[in-house]
Amino acid sequence: MIITAISDLHNRKDVLDMILRQATDSDVLLFPGDLTNFGTATDAQHIVERARQTDAAVFAVAGNCDNAGVERALETLGVSLSGRGSRLQEVGFFGVSGIPPWQPHMYCFPEEDIAARLAAGAMCVSPCRAAVAVTHVPPYGTNADRNWMGAHCGSHAVRSFVEKEQPALLICGHIHEARGSERLGRTLVVNCGAANAGHFVRISMDSIAQETGPHIQVDFLRV
Repeated sequence: MIITAISDLHNRKDVLDMILRQATDSDVLLFPGDLTNFGTATDAQHIVERARQTDAAVFAVAGNCDNAGVERALETLGVSLSGRGSRLQEVGFFGVSGIPPWQPHMYCFPEEDIAARLAAGAMCVSPCRAAVAVTHVPPYGTNADRNWMGAHCGSHAVRSFVEKEQPALLICGHIHEARGSERLGRTLVVNCGAANAGHFVRISMDSIAQETGPHIQVDFLRV
């Protein structure tokens, strides 16, 4: 399975077109939040519709620079993973939108709400042999949530969920400068970086084994 993950697009549809031209073999297109830049449901709809012109399945969660209208659009379009899940082959995708409380004009939720939505989504895909969590905010206390000043800006709820449930993969964004990957237990955490700067990630998952989990290869790319 080939997954192309595009986080923090911030409504750069021109960049999306460039990425999609390099992602023609993708089975899945993932948007881990900030599809828009404090934009509208229509902005999100245009992005999803453009992604759906490919042959890939499209899934998304909303980020802190999105809003409730964007969230509803993702739900109406049938691509939202926030508090829900979807199965493709033997892989279950689920996730949560938003970030913990930060600034009042941003799309934020209490940590307990983030935890509840993640748990609900995971329940939807519990029969799958491999699970992929899609969040905007990274797990707290990792390289994936460290900002340019060295401070950790992730979610404690996401961290606790990963430590307990150990999905095969967690794909996130939010902290643009924390692009990269690391292991948190058995979970591979991937921060995609900022698509509005041309960054995206190509992930290959194969050889899903009952005990050892899938083999995962991550390539950090730029248009």
